[in-house]
Amino acid sequence: MAGLLAVVADDGRTDVSSEELEAFIGHYETLRGAGEVRRYTAPAGWAKAASFDVAEASSTLPADGAWGFAVGTFSAGAPLTRCELGDVDGHFVALRYRPQCGELELFNDPLGMQVVYRASRGERTYFSTSSLVLARHLGAAPDPVGLRLFLRTGAQFGPVSAWEGVERLEPGTVLTFGAGGPREAAYWTPTVDARVRGMGLSETADHIAGVAQDAVRRRIGSESCLWADLTGGYDSRLVTSLLARTGLRFRAQTSGEEETVDVRLARRVAEVGGYDWHQERLPERWSLGPELLDEAVAWADGTLDALALSPVLTLQEERTRSCPVVVNGGGGEHFGPLPWLQEFAQAGRTSKVNLDAFLSMRILAPIDFAPLRPEPVDSVANYCREVLTARARPYARQPNTTQLDALYAYKSVGHFGAYRSAFESRVRTEIPLYYRDVFEAAFSCHHRWRNGHRLHRALIERLGPSVSAVETERGGPAQLTRPGNAHRFAPYYLRLGRTAVRKVMQRPAPSSRPSPVIVGGYRAAVERLRSDGAFDPRTMRTAELFDAAELDALVAGAQAPDFDGWTLLGRIATVELTLRQVDGAGV
Repeated sequence: MAGLLAVVADDGRTDVSSEELEAFIGHYETLRGAGEVRRYTAPAGWAKAASFDVAEASSTLPADGAWGFAVGTFSAGAPLTRCELGDVDGHFVALRYRPQCGELELFNDPLGMQVVYRASRGERTYFSTSSLVLARHLGAAPDPVGLRLFLRTGAQFGPVSAWEGVERLEPGTVLTFGAGGPREAAYWTPTVDARVRGMGLSETADHIAGVAQDAVRRRIGSESCLWADLTGGYDSRLVTSLLARTGLRFRAQTSGEEETVDVRLARRVAEVGGYDWHQERLPERWSLGPELLDEAVAWADGTLDALALSPVLTLQEERTRSCPVVVNGGGGEHFGPLPWLQEFAQAGRTSKVNLDAFLSMRILAPIDFAPLRPEPVDSVANYCREVLTARARPYARQPNTTQLDALYAYKSVGHFGAYRSAFESRVRTEIPLYYRDVFEAAFSCHHRWRNGHRLHRALIERLGPSVSAVETERGGPAQLTRPGNAHRFAPYYLRLGRTAVRKVMQRPAPSSRPSPVIVGGYRAAVERLRSDGAFDPRTMRTAELFDAAELDALVAGAQAPDFDGWTLLGRIATVELTLRQVDGAGV
């Protein structure tokens, strides 16, 4: 249940009452459950904070007047209260008070993979790892743009949240409070290493492999027990090969109640690589009851589909019984061409970014939005253009591929960062390809080596030669193309062409329906919510967002055997239940 709360007087002098901190803690425990709470206070009481279930190793209790703690996975070359920000890495949010300068600092990880929110009221700033807790404590109103962004994309990125005045902290940001008033700065943004940019493919792969192995040794090399996600794609195979080459012991696992492509290929990779492997299944009688759904809504935090999160939390609970750390392949997109495929022939040839193509193909994917009432002005598209343009601006003179890499990492906070933060309710999650040094190495390499997944293949061949010969779900092996294996890549290029046509024609991706076990749980939950009025325009908190007739048709259709609207229905249920949970009505 790891989490953080803080209340800080902006002037660095005014007392923050213990009663307010206790009320804040009470809201956290109401929504996310009780746990071990540690309390921290700055001298004169102008800042008060609380940590929930933070491991002792991540916490520095008051000593010589200094204190600090981190939620998530924090790494630096020195203790938290003395380290330099240029040395920090991991996926975390940290808070520390240093008496030598009389200042309090709150900072998050370089890539923002641990979510933290802030809000201001009068001369005070409030922080929490839960936007719902902040909204409940401060009585914040729903933000229509944040809600619509989630309904359209199933995620949120940038500063917006589901609540007005509650903002997500940008990646690599430090906020400093003291007598001089609050200050904000970006302590890290990715930069291009010109030396790496000039390397050939072989040298690039050698360099990145070395950086990645060193980073993994430093971050998780001392772990004696690891789970590692393994699917049929490049990313998880790259990470498991990296773990194996670094000498870490791990158990690979693949989720799926049925014999899917991912399960079949992952099993084969594990056999060839000699990995201990487990097919992860839900219990046959899995159910999405009120208690689990309530917890999923609280940890989805308005940024994830609570229905879809529910079975994942069940699986994570089972994982933690045998091993508390999970490693996944998030960030692998930055070793392939996905961030800029929509540029087609212009990729790397110009500094001009086709932002409309990025929006339509990478963020605002086509989906049937009939239940969602239209707006005179598309506030979601306008918001996305505004924050993405600002994010790309420092790289304006770089090739469009570099700019799009920065944008893809920024939007990934809404997916990988949101899931990693939600998993704090169960397990510790590591994303090695989003470690600072590893990401920056990939960010710096020449885009031509990532086209056609050549860098993926070169790295996997180096780190896991045996598993590179196994085909991937995209078609062809995870090897560089050579005369002797060229024929094996025909399915890869056929699939690539079909995907390009679908994206250009704005057709939705083929939907993969949840398993029968999951669908059964969804249907029972939706029927229960329907009888409780959660989809009734007369009682819905979010009624103004939807067309009543279209919504009713969607909800009624959920009981049909061939229903394929779970994506949109899950998002609709999530926004309604999120508002109900914050105003105390429950789910």
